[in-house]
Amino acid sequence: MAFALFEPLGAGLHLEEVDVHPEHGRQGLGARLIDAGAARARELGHREITLTTFRKIPWNAPYYQRIGFRVLAREDWSPALVEQVAEEARGGLDPEKRVVMRRPVGDDEREGADA
Repeated sequence: MAFALFEPLGAGLHLEEVDVHPEHGRQGLGARLIDAGAARARELGHREITLTTFRKIPWNAPYYQRIGFRVLAREDWSPALVEQVAEEARGGLDPEKRVVMRRPVGDDEREGADA
């Protein structure tokens, strides 16, 4: 029905993938899975969850922004995120078409989110 895959990366957990079967879409399952990942990151003492996604696909970055993620400027990427983007590029994903996003998991979690 739905799953989210997080992996440790730098100061947090990195959302590698979240998928919801179309029959169960638009019910908040993806957001709840991401919230659960954020709670787990917090329990583990991490400060953030991060992700990379396509910049121009209209349902990607705007969705993540609604649930508390913010786009990180290139100069704000940690060394681990720089390597993540480089690894994706080696796998064929054009870095110019990607965006790196961050969501804090501490007291300022989902600050400014519409969730």
